[in-house]
Amino acid sequence: MGYAERSRDARSRSFGQALAEMNTALHREIGAFRARALTDPTIRLVLPPGYVLPGADAR
Repeated sequence: MGYAERSRDARSRSFGQALAEMNTALHREIGAFRARALTDPTIRLVLPPGYVLPGADAR
């Protein structure tokens, strides 16, 4: 396999790894926000009528 193919494969692997890491970090931050949103008075959630946020008391 020539340099161009190896280079392209390496870029593809790097891009895939970066996407996987970003996805993991995004899910971690979403979880942290969800937990914080329940107790942080500076966060005001505007939810659709009838939607109940899991883990939240009616407020």
